[in-house]
Amino acid sequence: MKNQTSKILIADDDNTVLLVTTDLLRREGYECYYAPDTKTAIETLKSVKFDLLISDINMPGNNELDLIKNFRKLQKGYQLYS
Repeated sequence: MKNQTSKILIADDDNTVLLVTTDLLRREGYECYYAPDTKTAIETLKSVKFDLLISDINMPGNNELDLIKNFRKLQKGYQLYS
């Protein structure tokens, strides 16, 4: 059985937080993607299957936690755990 690397999407409009978090998780062996805004995060969620979404809850365009609420729909059936 092949050992699969977990895929993580980090969405944050603070570039420093975004890049530091991405770098840290990559060093730990995770396959990380990042999105500097809600629109990019949505497009990325539609095109790549992720194991985890880490999102800034106060990011512009993420009204009422829409990004998190729509994670399952954007991932086409992926299970959402909280």
